[in-house]
Amino acid sequence: MKWFKLILLALVVVFAVMLGFWIIGVISSLIWYLFWIGILVLGGYIGYKVLSKGKNNELEGRDAVSQIELENAKIIKSLEDFKRETTKK
Repeated sequence: MKWFKLILLALVVVFAVMLGFWIIGVISSLIWYLFWIGILVLGGYIGYKVLSKGKNNELEGRDAVSQIELENAKIIKSLEDFKRETTKK
C-alpha cells in the first residue's frame, strides 16, 4: 500500500508540474499576442495621424487670424488714416 501511495503521489506531482507549465505557456502566449496586437494598433494609429495631418479639423478655423483680430486691425488702420488726415490740415 505504501508503494501505491508513493506512485500516486509521484503521478500527482508530475501532473501538477505539467499543469503549471501549461498555464505558464498559455499566459505567456496570450501576453505575446497582446504585445503584437498592440504594436499593430499603435502602427495603425500613427499611420492614421500621419495621413490625416493635412486635413483641417472641424474645430479649427479656416483662417489663422481670428475674426476679432481682423476687426481690431481694421479699426487701428482706420484710426491711423484718420490721424494722418487730421494732422495734414
